[in-house]
Amino acid sequence: MTHGEKAVHRSQGFTLIELIVCIIILGVVSVIALPKFLGLQKDARVAVLYGAREALMTANNFVYTKAVIQSQETVDGGKQYNIDLANDANNVLIGYVGFIKNVIPAKELAGFDPQLTINTWYGVDSPDEPYFLIGFANKPVGPDHMCYVEVYYPETPGGQVSYKIQTDDC
Repeated sequence: MTHGEKAVHRSQGFTLIELIVCIIILGVVSVIALPKFLGLQKDARVAVLYGAREALMTANNFVYTKAVIQSQETVDGGKQYNIDLANDANNVLIGYVGFIKNVIPAKELAGFDPQLTINTWYGVDSPDEPYFLIGFANKPVGPDHMCYVEVYYPETPGGQVSYKIQTDDC
């Protein structure tokens, strides 16, 4: 090779300007995309709560139907099993005026995912307080985590179950 024919070797890699431009672009994209992504997470949590409400509503309707057939819709089973779910003459569920009384059967009959928790209300017994609270296992229900379903049972037989969804901190 002669002097004029020397191969020009260009170093591999990015220049400082190219790196700075990439960093700026990534910063702008993250500022725009992050809030949208967080909004999608909240929407997903709210959708899960609505699904949990519907699942428990379906389970309670099933149990209430069984209770009516067995004349148990006006009975508070206390600690005694009083509802037969399989029509096999074995009472396997404790009912409260025809609805699911305890946490474990409620969770099982509603088919809740392990990411959901269901608890009974441990506050003052009052019709203004929920009977069950359905929330997320990684965000325990409480004043600091307002992302749950409140389930209100009727005070008297024949009343309607009502549901309220708290989504402030989802």
